[in-house]
Order: sequence, then C-alpha cells, then structure tokens
Amino acid sequence: MLSSTEANLYGVIKSRNEFTRDIPYKFEKSIRDNLKDYDFVLIDTSPSASSIVNALIAMSCDYLITPVSPTFFWLFPKTGG
Repeated sequence: MLSSTEANLYGVIKSRNEFTRDIPYKFEKSIRDNLKDYDFVLIDTSPSASSIVNALIAMSCDYLITPVSPTFFWLFPKTGG
C-alpha cells in the first residue's frame, strides 16, 4: 500500500496550491513532535532514490547515514593531468 500512498502524496504535492504547499513542513513537524522523546531513531527506507517518502524523511533528519558499496576504482584517487 506504500506505493499507492506515495503516488497519491506525490500528486498532492505536485499540484502546489494554497492547501498543499505546507505538506512537507507539516510532515517534518509531525515527525519531530512524535519523536522528540528519543535520542536516536533509525529508519530503514526503500532503496528508491526517487521516493517522495524517502525525501520527506531525509528532510526531517538532523543526520543521514547513506551506505555505499565502494568499487575497485574507489581505492585509487584521480590525479591531475
């Protein structure tokens, strides 16, 4: 159901009118108000980079940890030339 909810949310935010323009800020306030008693909260998000839910969660964070997979070429810095 998350994908259909996300599609509906994207449609609402994309319409950008006087009723929907504050949704991202209200979402952030809602998260911060409900989690203010915790020191740390870990949220496992989907790997989709285009997810509006992931974007709203990232906007609500003070810190964000992004795991990456280094490749062979990651070990060798590029040199000028």
